Amino acid sequence: YRIFFNREGSDERQFTSFTFSKGYVFKDIYFLNYNFRNDRSSVYMPENRSFDYHSLAAAWKMHNESFWPEDFFLSQLKMRASYSQRGNMTNLLGSYTLPVNITPELFTTINGGIDFGLFRDRLTGRITYFSTKQSDLLQSVPIPPGFNNFMLTNTGIIEHKGWEISLHTSLAKTESLSWNIGAHLSTIKSNVKELVADDPDFYGISSGFITGTGSSIFILREGYSPQSFYVFQ
Repeated sequence: YRIFFNREGSDERQFTSFTFSKGYVFKDIYFLNYNFRNDRSSVYMPENRSFDYHSLAAAWKMHNESFWPEDFFLSQLKMRASYSQRGNMTNLLGSYTLPVNITPELFTTINGGIDFGLFRDRLTGRITYFSTKQSDLLQSVPIPPGFNNFMLTNTGIIEHKGWEISLHTSLAKTESLSWNIGAHLSTIKSNVKELVADDPDFYGISSGFITGTGSSIFILREGYSPQSFYVFQ
């Protein structure tokens, strides 16, 4: 698909994406899926305008295997894992042509988990662990001392890791009544792994400006969580 920005003006910008997907299933037991995506945007220099992303996912329904015992209390069990990439151009869609070294943010995610059912699926659940690396972070950073200005650049890496757990149970089910209860728990921990700037006195990237004060209360700083408070204590 293709998106145009300010098409009627003299500064037309466009975003184009091509996608490909292929899946394979064997006997409703083994599953494999591959996705490819190519993004192009006119806000980048011509020599650095095309970006490729790949994703791969696999799953194994163990309960459909011939060795799985009948009337087992574990009525279903599926193992799954995936690797995926995606780019983020959100901060750039309104921009003019960028320097040649600027690239989109890259999100690389690895996750794995299990889906299960107990007692003929009266109780079902899903457990997932995920790890996402957000690299080529796009931020405006101060340029070297002597200049009161900022420059947009790929400046760092943020890691996000966590768990997601879902449980669902059917307490009652008749022709006229169905009573289900579900619960979901998730945890996530984010950490700024790397920030790069030309200023040797660079302490972090401030944000969250307070109206009327000119001051900010958040900071993006290496070794801390994103949007940590940066205030007087």
